[in-house]
Amino acid sequence: MLRPFATYRTMFTALAMLLCMAIAVSAQTDTSAPPRLLSIGAALSGGGSFELGEVVIPELVDCDSLRAGSGSSFAGALLVERPLSSTWSLQARLGLAVESGELRKRSNYPLLLRGESGVVVEGVYDHVLLFDRTSITGALLARFDPGSRLEIAAGLELARQIAGEETFQQEAVSPSTLLLRGQRVAEIRTGDLVEASAVSVGALASVGWRLPISSRSWLVPELSVAMPITSLAATMPWRRVRLAAGATLRFDILETPEPVRPVDTPVIARVPILRPAITTSPAVVEVRVDEYDSTEALALLNQVFFDEGSSTIPPRYHLLNDSTASLFSTQSLVGSALEAYYDLLNIVGLRMKNTPSATLAINGYRNGRESGGATLARGRAEAIRRYLVETWGIEARRVHTTGGALPPSPARESVEEGFEENARAQLEPSDPNITGPVIRLHIQRTATPPSVVFYPRAEAEAGVLRWRLDVVEDTTLWRRFEGEGAPPDSIVWDWRSGRRELPTIPMRLAYRLDVEDSTGQRVATEPFDIRVEYRTVQQTLEHRENDSVIASYSLLLFNFDSPNVSPADLELLRAIAATGVDPRSVVTITGYTDSLGLESHNRDLAMRRASETARLLRELAPRGATIIVSQSGGERERFPYDTPEGRSHCRTVVIEVRTPVRRP
Repeated sequence: MLRPFATYRTMFTALAMLLCMAIAVSAQTDTSAPPRLLSIGAALSGGGSFELGEVVIPELVDCDSLRAGSGSSFAGALLVERPLSSTWSLQARLGLAVESGELRKRSNYPLLLRGESGVVVEGVYDHVLLFDRTSITGALLARFDPGSRLEIAAGLELARQIAGEETFQQEAVSPSTLLLRGQRVAEIRTGDLVEASAVSVGALASVGWRLPISSRSWLVPELSVAMPITSLAATMPWRRVRLAAGATLRFDILETPEPVRPVDTPVIARVPILRPAITTSPAVVEVRVDEYDSTEALALLNQVFFDEGSSTIPPRYHLLNDSTASLFSTQSLVGSALEAYYDLLNIVGLRMKNTPSATLAINGYRNGRESGGATLARGRAEAIRRYLVETWGIEARRVHTTGGALPPSPARESVEEGFEENARAQLEPSDPNITGPVIRLHIQRTATPPSVVFYPRAEAEAGVLRWRLDVVEDTTLWRRFEGEGAPPDSIVWDWRSGRRELPTIPMRLAYRLDVEDSTGQRVATEPFDIRVEYRTVQQTLEHRENDSVIASYSLLLFNFDSPNVSPADLELLRAIAATGVDPRSVVTITGYTDSLGLESHNRDLAMRRASETARLLRELAPRGATIIVSQSGGERERFPYDTPEGRSHCRTVVIEVRTPVRRP
């Protein structure tokens, strides 16, 4: 017997006893009903093994005991799981395992080499047992959920071999002229050489991370280790230590208990008070949306973000081929500033082609946990260079690439979003116009007043479980605000729908507050009307008091968590002041941030960015121009937060310049 396995057996026996005691205590102290009846699913895993033993092939007198080797395995199983408490579950698995590998022992013997010399040398050769086995497996595991979606499981695994074949062979090692039965590898015997035990028993432990697919299904990647307790062979010691990686897919079946209704003695329970209420500022909620012909300057973020560990330009960026590139024009750009940004490489390619004297430096970077070093970072820059050279025909000598570690002013990598934003490449042209803003004419819609403030309240004796504020048009949802616990003190709404669009026709909206308490009781306020007036461009021109020219600009190149205006954005401010502002202009500056960090800090950061921009613009603009810092900015999801590009476009200062039209 191998002594280490006596230690393993003792250790896992003690672990199993501790698990059983913990389950018993947990089951006694947790009297609440579990939220699910049971779970069903499947598990797949694969990995390697360490083979240890003292295996001798029967009836082969020249076979030394085979002591060590390695193997591989692949296993699949169906599973069923029953919760015992809020943190403990009992899981059973039944499946099939396919294993293959080898056991090996090296031997040294004096051998007479063939030939005229008759020299006797020491020959070295290996005894090798190759095996392929298929087994039915069953496991019983106790699973513990410590929180944060982590799962830890341990228990026993049983296996019974249903098919298998072994091959015993000898392999010559040295000298190179050594032959065994006339060849370097001699197959001695094939078949069922080692009698398998009726059932082998081992201890199994795993750790996994639970990822939600839906409210009732889960994907759990997991790592597992299996340690032997009994031998795989019937008459001699042979044990296998197995390491594997895999995943389980589980589906929850929820309990649907029948309500217990009193029959003999009805009990009348007092219903806890639940009274929602909502007020607004202004008290009468109405809005006028005006259309204006306007000029918009879309700032271009001079950064391209890559998927972690990859140097391939992600497919969300708009990439062209030779034929479609010849048709590209900035006049064809439509959609939001973020949609226009995804054509960054095409805009740069077109401008580089039209500015033959310009050069471009592309600096690749990587985050703090990516492997590959400078090779990965340089590869990102090279991918952009290849696109500009091969698709846009830019001379290779005009584009220079470098690769480094973290970018300048990196995002904090204490959160996952920080790693995403540091995996990028940065474009630095010799001519700033190469990455300058895209100017386009479009119809702009503005709302008066710019927003409404809701003040939701709820009197709830049993406590508020969740709340929801819906704005609807007839039965169609226009905008929804919702959360758990008590509603916030106030909600500022800028009239935009869930798709961030202002109304485009006259309509009548209505809002209603819906509150649910901890007993499941739900109460909603009556719906309150919102009147929406809409003026087209033609109607706006007929009201001469609103006849203005509107220009909109944005600054994007703020360093992470910094209010300071970048040198590139300062040049844009100079251009705005020189050509876009006159003494009659009213300039409104609004600052925004992304979602990283505390909301209070983000609002303060947004105001500091707007205030710093206003200070600089007051120094540059003509005397008499009115410059206002808007209070309506802060942390606002102007673009999706789930991509680094979206978050970068949320870190902005928007400058709106309204200049009255001179009347003849």
